[in-house]
Amino acid sequence: MADFNNRGRDGEDALDEKTVYINRCAKTVKGGRRFSFSAIVVVGDKNGKVGLGIGKANETGDAIRKGGDAARKNMRAVCMKGSSIPHEVYGVCDGGKVLLKPAPDGTGIICGGGMRPVLEAAGIKDVVGKSLGSNNRLNVVKATINALHQLRSAETIAALPNSGWLPGRPRFPGSLSPRKDLTMDLSTLTNTPGARKSRKRVGRGMGSGTGKTSTRGHKGQGSRKGHKQKLGFEGGQMPLMRRLPKRGFKNPNRVPFYGINVGELEQFDDGAVVDIDVLLAAGFGYRAAKTAGIKILGDGELTKKLTVKASAFSASAKAKIEAKGGTCEQI
Repeated sequence: MADFNNRGRDGEDALDEKTVYINRCAKTVKGGRRFSFSAIVVVGDKNGKVGLGIGKANETGDAIRKGGDAARKNMRAVCMKGSSIPHEVYGVCDGGKVLLKPAPDGTGIICGGGMRPVLEAAGIKDVVGKSLGSNNRLNVVKATINALHQLRSAETIAALPNSGWLPGRPRFPGSLSPRKDLTMDLSTLTNTPGARKSRKRVGRGMGSGTGKTSTRGHKGQGSRKGHKQKLGFEGGQMPLMRRLPKRGFKNPNRVPFYGINVGELEQFDDGAVVDIDVLLAAGFGYRAAKTAGIKILGDGELTKKLTVKASAFSASAKAKIEAKGGTCEQI
């Protein structure tokens, strides 16, 4: 809310007070909403002095009055050259960035927003300005004040130690401001031309020459930025490895044996030696041939003394064979 009318008080006609912006703040409380106001006020004498003040109050008039009082306390002199500024200057305040350039007589103030009331209050009549950053009114006004405070006359620059500069000769050719070193910060640093190369952006439409969708398609998660499909992902449905039923654990190192119970050894004569060859001759070959060996199990009863040679024995089978005086030999 810009108000560029003169608000000078009685007895202070020499000062020009301008209200740049009034902001209303509403706070919701139990009984309703409470309103407060903040005013950005600029005060100047139109002869090279300008100041900025901020006032806050529950009423608009009180906020403007407080801002005017603060602006009068903050007034500082600004270097001028006739009705313009002596040189080009760049001002910064947070996100607000402004550029001011001198202009010949009769040009007027070619800028707007929060820059115009500051320049008018300072008495500058011919200048060209441009806001290069944020549109926040307070930051723009502060950036304009910062730019005006950087202005120096040619004599002041020549008087600097080791300046090596004579009036009439440009001291900083090609630079933005004779005092650019005062405004250098991280936001104004740039890379050397050619040091950084912008990446090639594809899929920005048929007119870009780099494709329409770049194989991503029109819709779906595959067309979104940063899409990465994990191994086994099937679009959200249950993966195949989780859909298959589990059938237990199969030991790859298991050695299969063909089992023969001690009750089946009753067909051999008392005192006989029973080995794998004898068992194969007795008719166990067609089944035992598919296994890694023969294991004697403990089912059945044994009444004869036998010498049994096999790949393995169960504990109960070994006990029954040795109980009848026989022996167990593991091969």
